[in-house]
Amino acid sequence: MQRTYDIRGTVPDEINPGMAIFLAKKFSAFLKQKKYPARIILAADKRKSSPELLYAFKKGFEGEVQEIGYTSTPIFYHEVLRRNLPGVMITASHLPPKFNGFKCYLPNNNMWIFKGKFPQNNTTMRLTVPKEERPRVQKEILLAYVQELKKHIILKKKHTLSFSSTHSLNADLISLLPKVFPNISLSKKSLWNITSDYDGDRVFISYKKKLLLPEDVFYILLQNTSYKKIGIPKNVSNALIQKFPEKSFFFIKTGHKNFKDAYNKKHLDFAMEYSHHIYFFKELKTEAPLLMPLKLLQFSEKHDMAKHLIDNPFFAKRYDVMLKHTNTHTAIAEFSRLWEKNFSVTIKQFDGYEIIIHDKKTYIGRIHIRTSNTEKRIVRACIDASTRSSFVYLKRITSQWLKKNS
Repeated sequence: MQRTYDIRGTVPDEINPGMAIFLAKKFSAFLKQKKYPARIILAADKRKSSPELLYAFKKGFEGEVQEIGYTSTPIFYHEVLRRNLPGVMITASHLPPKFNGFKCYLPNNNMWIFKGKFPQNNTTMRLTVPKEERPRVQKEILLAYVQELKKHIILKKKHTLSFSSTHSLNADLISLLPKVFPNISLSKKSLWNITSDYDGDRVFISYKKKLLLPEDVFYILLQNTSYKKIGIPKNVSNALIQKFPEKSFFFIKTGHKNFKDAYNKKHLDFAMEYSHHIYFFKELKTEAPLLMPLKLLQFSEKHDMAKHLIDNPFFAKRYDVMLKHTNTHTAIAEFSRLWEKNFSVTIKQFDGYEIIIHDKKTYIGRIHIRTSNTEKRIVRACIDASTRSSFVYLKRITSQWLKKNS
């Protein structure tokens, strides 16, 4: 069972109705101890196991439950902040359907994770969920959310979007865009294509079939002069920081909790992870992935998008692989030796390993490598280079090594 950012596990071996009731009682006791009101928001994703787990959590919670049904995690976070109540979301985020879990949040953007000993798991316990107790999509909540997004967007021209992730929890949300933004229409073909992960906390934007990298999105959105304090991962391009010397950048370790803790401590305006999780703290105090394509549309009304993407100064690439090595440190040592034959190499540790490569005193580039906290043995490698020729070279050597070792 995983307890890094939230509680996740396989159904029914680790996550089941008995576990839901147990956690509901523990969360009730925590809220009482901290003098929170005995009221929570409860939501779920559309996994097959979610209705039974949501029903069990309601039975176990000692207080009032305000259920908001099937929804994406960003809307859940927004409702926790808007209603100023603790909340629980039944989800396992991007993990496969055999997983499920619990996100327990507090209205100050902090999370609660049970750190004690779990009871012996009752994997055979089953609950029959009455028809009237099954969660549903509450479109009035989705509509209110899109109307909230509109407060931060001004669109004067007509735009067409295509959306191809019909399995995502964002599908219902996207379908409401034309209702709130009369100058947005949805079509199967468009210059702009949006895809989304299952639980709706990440959207991926393509313009003229080119997928926008995090650096592309950063480069455009940071031209908003109201963003002063920016949270970034260690693996983002150095050129991005150099492009905006007037802004304050803060390196943050991967993960929702780390970025939200940084918001509370540093009062960030905007942040983005390399995994495409994006935080509009200035506008909504939390992550809001759907605000990103709307901001890009707004930007495109005054700028030539194609030229802007061609002119950006970034040379970057990300790989997700499963390494044969079970020891990441051993893998990094082996990888660094490839470069030490011809270059000066420095290794630094922050949210993984950063291999910095110089040719004498000239900076060539760097490769940042980290293991996933939620996906076993998955390694993410990001390349950042000073020039296009250096990027091509680093990319070739890195991809060959990853292919050999995965």
